[in-house]
Amino acid sequence: MRVTKYGTRMDERKRPVLVKEKAVNYPEAVNTPAKICQMINEMFQLSSMTDEYAYMIAVDPKCHIKGVFEISHGTQSMTLLSSQTIFRNALLVGASSIFIVHNHPSGDVTPSEMDKKSTEKIKKAGELLEVQLLDHLIIGAEGRYFSFHDHGLLGR
Repeated sequence: MRVTKYGTRMDERKRPVLVKEKAVNYPEAVNTPAKICQMINEMFQLSSMTDEYAYMIAVDPKCHIKGVFEISHGTQSMTLLSSQTIFRNALLVGASSIFIVHNHPSGDVTPSEMDKKSTEKIKKAGELLEVQLLDHLIIGAEGRYFSFHDHGLLGR
C-alpha cells in the first residue's frame, strides 16, 4: 500500500492546494487502531518526539488511505486540533472518513479534558460535512495507545 503525506500551501490566488511531501510503500493493511498507531509511529516516530504532534489520516469508504497530514505541532504538553484545518485537508483529498492521531510525550495515553472536548468538536464538525471521525488515537511510549472509539468515547 502506498501512503502519501501531504501538506497544503497557498497558490498565487491565496487558495490552499495540496503538496505531496512524502510517499512510502507500507507493507500491510492499516485497518485497526493498533496498525494505525504502528504505521504513524514508524513513519513519524511519534513515541519519541519531545513535543506533541497531531496527524489526520484521510480514508475512502473502504478505509484505503487517501493521505496523511500533519495538522499540528504543539508544545511538550499540548497541541491544538483545528476543525477547519482538519476538514479542509480531508475535503481536498476527497475523504469520506478520518482518523486523528496525536502523541503524548509524557508516555501517558490518558486523554486530557482538552483531548475529549476537541474530539467532540471534530466529531460534530465532521457530521455537518459528512466526513466521519472514525477514531482519535493517542500514542504513548512503548507501543501504548488510547483509542476513543474502543473506549466508547465517540458516542456510537
